[in-house]
Amino acid sequence: MPHGCSVWPAYWSVGPNWPASGEIDIIEGVHEQNTNHYTLHTSSGCTLSTGKELITSEVLGKKCFSSPNSNSGCGFQDTDTRTYGHPFNELAGGVFAHLWDSGGIRVWHFARGEIPDDISAKKPDPSLWAPPVAVWSASACDINSHFHDHSLILDTTLCGDFGTPTFASNCTGTCAEAADFRQLASMAKKSVSYVTKYDAMVQGLVLDVQKKDSVQISVWMAVIPADAPVFVAKTGNHASGAGRCIWNV
Repeated sequence: MPHGCSVWPAYWSVGPNWPASGEIDIIEGVHEQNTNHYTLHTSSGCTLSTGKELITSEVLGKKCFSSPNSNSGCGFQDTDTRTYGHPFNELAGGVFAHLWDSGGIRVWHFARGEIPDDISAKKPDPSLWAPPVAVWSASACDINSHFHDHSLILDTTLCGDFGTPTFASNCTGTCAEAADFRQLASMAKKSVSYVTKYDAMVQGLVLDVQKKDSVQISVWMAVIPADAPVFVAKTGNHASGAGRCIWNV
């Protein structure tokens, strides 16, 4: 996973006419942030509620409505340092999964040695997993009207509207200076080995990401139920077919 001063890695999905079709941030952090953030961005009428589910993450904000002038969204900060940056890479990564259906949106993180057998067998079954790290219940947000027609995005931004204003609290100098490519080369690399899409009881995406300079592996996974909109994959060079897509970047 890319990390370091000025680096803003993210794994997210978004629909057209932002924020009318919603945005789901599954992996997001900046600089040398300690843990991962999970966030939703929506049009008006959506707030964060976990319903009756117990989670281990800390709530960062409950107002999901976002605009160019107010873009914090509603989300959580994980309490597990294995979810982001250098500690994530030191353990050879792990798995992130998210479930999106009419009942809400849920996200899980599994460290490398704690990945469920059904995920390793490529037969993911969220009903068998431990409690999620983030939950947005449909009791406070109409999921079907606020989230639709999403594309899945894996990207790394330097500085930007998240990295620049937060730079001074985490790093020294200026963000522009820290964004010098030569200084970031060892920390901001990633290559996506493959993406697998499931079409049985669930639809899902598995991303195998390798940090080239240290041969550390990060596997990121998104799981979407069959009644949810199908993701459109967008990145690098890709080949796709009915029910399955494979990326080689």
